[in-house]
Amino acid sequence: MINYKKCEEAGSIAFGGKTLKIYTTNEDIFKKQTGNREVRPSHVKKLIKSFGKVSLFTLILVNEKGEVLDGQHRLQAMVDVGIPITFIVIPKYGLEETKVLNDFDLNWSTDAQMDSYVELGYDAYVTYKDFKDQYKFKHSVSQQLLVDKFADGGITSDDFKYGKFKIKDLNKSKRYASMLHDFSGSYKKFGVRSFVVAMVDFFNHPEYNHQRMVYAMESHSVKLNGNVKSVSEYKISLNQYYNHGLSKKKRLFIMSPEEILKG
Repeated sequence: MINYKKCEEAGSIAFGGKTLKIYTTNEDIFKKQTGNREVRPSHVKKLIKSFGKVSLFTLILVNEKGEVLDGQHRLQAMVDVGIPITFIVIPKYGLEETKVLNDFDLNWSTDAQMDSYVELGYDAYVTYKDFKDQYKFKHSVSQQLLVDKFADGGITSDDFKYGKFKIKDLNKSKRYASMLHDFSGSYKKFGVRSFVVAMVDFFNHPEYNHQRMVYAMESHSVKLNGNVKSVSEYKISLNQYYNHGLSKKKRLFIMSPEEILKG
């Protein structure tokens, strides 16, 4: 709770049909909100530098527990410089409101969103972080592998941002991630999203032979460098490499004739 004995009233402001008091204090009586992103020292330094150029009125928003909702970087800068802190208490505000408020300031990175829900103990995000740390894919690829939504473009950023991320089949995701890493020795772009999306179509095909594809990539991957970028281009090229030397009966086709023409 806030120690109001260390504060002075400095006015009031209308908000949501209520009148909220504005306070000032010379002491850091606040605390980090569980799940909120970490303070970035580089951003604090920029704010301190700006304080030396111009004096601007700024409000820190906190809840009744003294947790900072908005302005934790400005707060740290004011504490470091010794500037009096002006703040408003907004009761019952929590982490979700904090994220919305921060959208208008320094946007949360995907790493910050992940770390936030890991700190809050969301199982899916704890597993997600372990998966990402193990396989080293970018967020977009890691999320789609775990959610298994490639055909429709994957989950939305809001799903991940607001704690709605769910893992469909962890064992399958790990298997596919390991299979992708089998190409790491022959193709340095094995983690590129368009390549991954194309390969997942192969993985899902009932007649797919992974060892054959690994061998094909070792023989032909140099042809992909710089020449192939889109999912359809990858599918066409990979299909050619995979089917090289196979009889018509044993060939595997990932794309329909219509898709090939479009590609």
